[in-house]
Amino acid sequence: MLDCVRDGRRLQHGDHICWIYGSDEEHREVLTHFLKEGLEGNERVLYLTRHFTDERVIEYLREAGMAAEDFLGSGQLVFLNAEAAYLGEEGFQPERMEQAFRQAATQAVADGYRGLRAASETEWLMPAFVSPASFVEYELWVDRVVASLPQIGLCGYDARHSNPDWLLALQAVHPYQIIGSSVRQSPFTVSSGHEGEIVVEGEVDWDCQEAFRLALGAGAACAPEALVIDLAGLQFIDLSGLRTLVELGRELNSEGRAVRLRSCPEVAKRIMHPSVHPVDGVELSPHFYLS
Repeated sequence: MLDCVRDGRRLQHGDHICWIYGSDEEHREVLTHFLKEGLEGNERVLYLTRHFTDERVIEYLREAGMAAEDFLGSGQLVFLNAEAAYLGEEGFQPERMEQAFRQAATQAVADGYRGLRAASETEWLMPAFVSPASFVEYELWVDRVVASLPQIGLCGYDARHSNPDWLLALQAVHPYQIIGSSVRQSPFTVSSGHEGEIVVEGEVDWDCQEAFRLALGAGAACAPEALVIDLAGLQFIDLSGLRTLVELGRELNSEGRAVRLRSCPEVAKRIMHPSVHPVDGVELSPHFYLS
């Protein structure tokens, strides 16, 4: 059940997973396995609660044959209020979250555990406390933080209370996903590649154009000033997706940033090549120019 959607492998330290569930049963099944594996594997296990209370999660573990009270008493199992953890006294601050992650993972190892296994309820943050664009950017950025720690991060989203476009974008910027059977899987991914370039893979069409806009914007915000977008893994992109690339190019160009498209699909080059259809702010790599 905890095989990652993207490549089927088991979870390991450094993994940052987008977990989307569409029912209470899907929440119970995945979270019980996640917590149980951590407790049995000598990891400190942390759950940030909001809708699903600590009493309810403890009952999950009891039904799975785990003595939850013993783990609570030893400090191996920890519950924190999600609002207090994410918002603190001054609202949502990514830098404060990074510090908290590092401190919790380091402390877990210092206390004799193999590392930290943390799960959270997250969808409530948008848009009441954080804009969707800012939170998608945060999730892409924090992936680098988690990857450097003895930690597994499971970011939970209840599909029943979430915008479908936001969920597609959030899936796209997580390197791994555990997705409920009732939830649509993102047809594309946006990740950080070599030297900060943005790597786009999969398929992009009009049905996911808003999600593509959010994910691509997050990638641009986390990338160096000169943005390189690698499209080698892009299997399909329609006119709406190309429009999104053009709009991003114009926006970044107005800020003095250049955009270079690497491995641009042939049909996209024909549409976007300046000699055919001028596109402000989008620079194709010279070896992709049409003669």
